[in-house]
Amino acid sequence: MVVPKYILHAGNSQEYPENSLPGFYKAPKNIKAYENDIINTKDNVWVLMHDLTIDHTTNGTGWVQDMTFEELRKYRLDVGANIDNLTDGERVIPSLEEYLQACVANEAVPVIELRQRNYPMSAYLTLYTTISKYICLNDCVLMSFGIDVVKALRAHLPNANIWWITYNLNDDVLNTCEQYNFDVDVIQSAEDLTAEQVKLFHNHGIEVNTWTLYQKQDHQHLLDCNVDHITTTINDINL
Repeated sequence: MVVPKYILHAGNSQEYPENSLPGFYKAPKNIKAYENDIINTKDNVWVLMHDLTIDHTTNGTGWVQDMTFEELRKYRLDVGANIDNLTDGERVIPSLEEYLQACVANEAVPVIELRQRNYPMSAYLTLYTTISKYICLNDCVLMSFGIDVVKALRAHLPNANIWWITYNLNDDVLNTCEQYNFDVDVIQSAEDLTAEQVKLFHNHGIEVNTWTLYQKQDHQHLLDCNVDHITTTINDINL
């Protein structure tokens, strides 16, 4: 699988709420990879939500992991671009399965961030089973800030595309990525995000990806650093 250079952050979040179904189905056709954030519910269903609670983006409150999928579906997204123009069905909290359906429909690569830091084995098995209904597990990207999460993913999936999300590109990150065959997804504003540091990681066979590009004037710096993939909120970026 080849991951496109540009990845939409939480879908088309310039025109629709982040992690919403319209944000994926109505994504610009020039970008063919969609990042999202997933959390596991009380009854072991993976849903799209950036925060660990639903307080910020919905008309409800509470921790995702303490609710069942049925309970979560009673609430509606109430923050984001064009929120007032969406139908009731378009404002539901999407499941991972619905997101994957959108990716398949648009021929886009799923780039999936696991938000929590610890999961039982049953959650991982459900994740793999859900993804496998639509695509090969090696045809998506799985990533997390949690080092224990990405280590578990690698133990289960020796050939999958696994990215460790970090805030820097130091030697400890390099050594861990090399040991576990991770690529790295580093914050765009990292002080050590330089062409020389990216080249060092490349020399060790590690891709360097960045999040998140919000301003067009920052684009050239990332290109000059020769990063491999750029997660962006900009729809009309010059590819």
